[in-house]
Amino acid sequence: MTIKVNADKAIYKSSSWDETTLRINGVVVKWGDPVFIDRGRENVLELEALPGFAKELRLGSGSGNLTFKASPDFETPVREPFKWKLTPDDSSKSGLVELVLYSADQVAPRPVECLVMSDDLANELKVLVNGDEIPPGGRNFNGNREYRITASWTDPEMAHASLKLEVVPVSGVGADDFTSMPPLGQPTPTRAWGFKGGMKMGAFKLRLSTENGMAKMESPINRLLPYADFTLKFDAFGLPAPLPPEKVKVLVGYPFTVAVRLRNSVGTPLAEIPVACSQDGTPLITGHTNSSGYLQIGLFIHPQPKLLKYSAIATLPDHTTSETEVWVDVVVKEQETDAT
Repeated sequence: MTIKVNADKAIYKSSSWDETTLRINGVVVKWGDPVFIDRGRENVLELEALPGFAKELRLGSGSGNLTFKASPDFETPVREPFKWKLTPDDSSKSGLVELVLYSADQVAPRPVECLVMSDDLANELKVLVNGDEIPPGGRNFNGNREYRITASWTDPEMAHASLKLEVVPVSGVGADDFTSMPPLGQPTPTRAWGFKGGMKMGAFKLRLSTENGMAKMESPINRLLPYADFTLKFDAFGLPAPLPPEKVKVLVGYPFTVAVRLRNSVGTPLAEIPVACSQDGTPLITGHTNSSGYLQIGLFIHPQPKLLKYSAIATLPDHTTSETEVWVDVVVKEQETDAT
């Protein structure tokens, strides 16, 4: 479309486009920001100007592959109030469209970039956590562990639209229990966030929305679990288990107990966690830690010298595992002075 401006007519210089107020469906849009047009409804575009800005304005349909019905029609002179009703012809299609406001009373026309999309962002993009979609039943987030959250647009043409990420608390947590970079609630065109929850237990949703909040989506309910940076240690002999190749020494014929204790990074015991234990690769017991994060594997007596390896694997609710092991060197009585 070619727009002609008759410079011979009186030009109103008392105000400029930047001094006008643009609204879409009653929401103010800053000049330079894209205008969100709901593809599934009638939208009202308004321009509020100072007295003397222009006698008449026209709205032109510029670039883009989408078409609209406009009332008043495109290119029709409109006097104050400057208002148009816009309805996309195809309510199932999204994309970028440029409209143009112009008047013989202003030197230059003003382009208006529009994002035509559904008000439900779930129709436009997918939310990925570490590259995977969030399942319908939500997913687990471990406290103090950073996750990469990304927005994957169905139409790459829309990918430059700024979005903001927010947390919607459901139970046990508040929005201030989470951090993000870029910060939560701050619009960003990067479409990626480094997201982290605190060491608390609770439920929450993730919300993505456009900068003006006119299109949004929420994830299923997710769970925050204080299980990050946990430690699984053997608790035999009343001493911390040494790391191989060091060994714990016990005497032939003397009883000793083998147990494990599971805690998170702040020292809180982790209860009801399944732990599978074995000796030299042979399963011994599979049980659950008690309220103290403790599980006793057994009481053992060995009549002959032998080097034994005890292993334990804990499986957390998010299906991650941790494995630890301890070596026990059963020695004869003559080496009693070396026993720990």
